[in-house]
Amino acid sequence: AVKALCLGADAVAFGTSIIIAGGCIACMQCHVGQCVTGIATQDPAHEQRYRVDIEAHNIHRFLESVRWQIAALTQALGYDDVGDLNRDELVALTPEAAAITGLALAPVATSSTGAAAAARMAP
Repeated sequence: AVKALCLGADAVAFGTSIIIAGGCIACMQCHVGQCVTGIATQDPAHEQRYRVDIEAHNIHRFLESVRWQIAALTQALGYDDVGDLNRDELVALTPEAAAITGLALAPVATSSTGAAAAARMAP
């Protein structure tokens, strides 16, 4: 999400990850109404398996975790607001990624530095 925001996205979506956080086991039965967890079904027996109170709490915990991680990365980059993130905080790790994104190619890391540290030291 942070990478997308740095690249200029106005928003990011968490559709599949929220469904998984809410108890989906990806059984691929949504379209036939036989979701064994009770999320995507009209079958009363399957619906009874879904605990809305528990899964709502799990979704809340997931979203709070995402919020915290985005805030931590934003602050680690020296910003107070996620809206201030920009592509200057990113480097491409391969020539192909640099060509596609228009980002600077990260300097080659040495044994004493990682790629992120080497990128920060570049002029």
